[in-house]
Amino acid sequence: MKLYSLSVPFLPVIIALVNYSSGSYVALVPTQIREYSSISLALANVGNGGYSQYEVIFHKSPKKGPKKELKSVITVQDNDTTTVSFKTESLDEGSYKFTIRDLAKPSETHNRFLEVFRKSSVILIQTDKPIYKPGDTIKFRVLVLDHETKPLIKLKSVNIKLIDSKDNLIREWPYAKIQNGIFQSQLDLANFIALGSWTIAVVARSGDTKYKSITIAEYVLPKHEIRITKSTLTTIKDKSLPLTIEARYTFGKPIKGSLYLTIDGSDLPNKTEINGRAQIRVDLQNIITDQSDSDVVWLNVTANVEEAGSGHLYQSSANIPIYQKPYKLTLQKSSEYLLPEVPYRCWLKLTDPLGEPFEQPETIKVKATRDIRLWLDKTYMIERKPDENGMLELQFETSDSTMKLDIAATYAGETTHFTIPSEMDQSGDRPFLKVSVLTGNPRLSQPVELQVHSSFKMSLLLYYVIAHGEIVASGKLHVKELRWLNFQLMTNFKMVPRASLVVMAINSNKLIKDVVQFKVHDLNSFVNVTLSSGETEPQKQLTVTAKSYPKSMVGLLAIDKSVLALGSGNDLTKQALFEELETPILASSYLDELEVSTTVFNSIVFNILNCYDNYYGG
Repeated sequence: MKLYSLSVPFLPVIIALVNYSSGSYVALVPTQIREYSSISLALANVGNGGYSQYEVIFHKSPKKGPKKELKSVITVQDNDTTTVSFKTESLDEGSYKFTIRDLAKPSETHNRFLEVFRKSSVILIQTDKPIYKPGDTIKFRVLVLDHETKPLIKLKSVNIKLIDSKDNLIREWPYAKIQNGIFQSQLDLANFIALGSWTIAVVARSGDTKYKSITIAEYVLPKHEIRITKSTLTTIKDKSLPLTIEARYTFGKPIKGSLYLTIDGSDLPNKTEINGRAQIRVDLQNIITDQSDSDVVWLNVTANVEEAGSGHLYQSSANIPIYQKPYKLTLQKSSEYLLPEVPYRCWLKLTDPLGEPFEQPETIKVKATRDIRLWLDKTYMIERKPDENGMLELQFETSDSTMKLDIAATYAGETTHFTIPSEMDQSGDRPFLKVSVLTGNPRLSQPVELQVHSSFKMSLLLYYVIAHGEIVASGKLHVKELRWLNFQLMTNFKMVPRASLVVMAINSNKLIKDVVQFKVHDLNSFVNVTLSSGETEPQKQLTVTAKSYPKSMVGLLAIDKSVLALGSGNDLTKQALFEELETPILASSYLDELEVSTTVFNSIVFNILNCYDNYYGG
């Protein structure tokens, strides 16, 4: 076996190419495995003229205990791909590897050693408040889930420690029993304790650890709430900024008194009377004097409310955005470059500055010019309104000599320019394959539309979807000598929150491939909570109704609203879950195409690499 090593920053990439007299196969093998999950390996049979049988062996050689082999024999039809999976269960210290053998050539084997990735669970910690004072009761909840957000059944208990700001162990739950993926408890704080940042530490048997900080401080709950908002979207060209100031006590009654405003440190001269609510128009011409190239200018607005009678002063601040334009116009591309003789698709997206589409948008005027060298080849003139999502689809023809496409989009009297260069300037004569995600916001259990371009006529296209270090979908497409095609892929929860799509094709005995990432930010569960009344009193009954899927567990948290004015971060959020689910992402931008000569090389084995966002795609 001849080995080629290609260096990637902080990550070695090993590619093995082996000689056979006829035919070839491609194997995708993971570099890492995790406990209590499935490990997948993909095999593609390319150019053998008929079906082939392969034996795949998963070797488990722990330091303690007997060795074990899990075997699977799979049949792969010609120009097809198949995935084989094994359950990992517990993975102790030791050696683990895959062996692949073509049964038509049993003396030839390919081995790939595997590293054990110890993060096998998702741990989340929730507290009832972000801040506590001496004498309070800390209530907390620990969730231990698998990578499909289901309770981790194999894990029976975790170790939990509460550590104060001086690194003293206050309390330990050495065998906190997990029931349906949850442990919850509480602790009464003493009246005289160390103030500052305390830590809740959760350690699972696998070594997975999660920390959460809470604040212990002598605080007084705020008795008032002042909110500063702007009633309309405001641009730099507007003469005034409409502001709404709401001042109320935390129990709901309005604050009466006098209102004074300060903007970016400068006091406004006028005083306004307020009775819970006041609306003010601020002259922008005297405030924003410097012209900025930024899309938004932020103004710091401070409201000072002097309570009538007592003279108590209440204060609150907010950053108010002032936009350059009342709209945002961007271009979503099917590919970063033009491909010769391949229609180019792109979408103009029109929204307000916050990203929301307009209910009644105006017409967008588009002038697109196609250039050949220094000559103008063709001009497109388009006038249309975007759809309900703010999207305007465009498509342009290209030729072998097209060098670039210039797009000028005019909306509300202002023109925005975009340029798409030709791939010929980037790759020269080197063959290439490009895959793009056409669906703007992929949703769970919905199809994702994908487009593949190539510099050569494809006959067979292989694709694999990799998420959490596993192959979660695969397939093949017979292309019939085309240079581009669209196809759809159905998403599933294993692709949440992010997945990588690998596409491959063979051209002139070279394996050409590309990788694209897409996000699926949905959950396969829901919860709706309603109250029997929006307002109640002490000693009165309040009914809370929660709706979700059958057999779901719903956790409830009731908290004094005024506590949230002192801090945040105590609750569970969708974003926090997605951050825990994130794992290293497949990298391919450093892998050039590999030569696969039918007379020199037969088999290609390359790793499913794990690499963080900053190494590929961002």
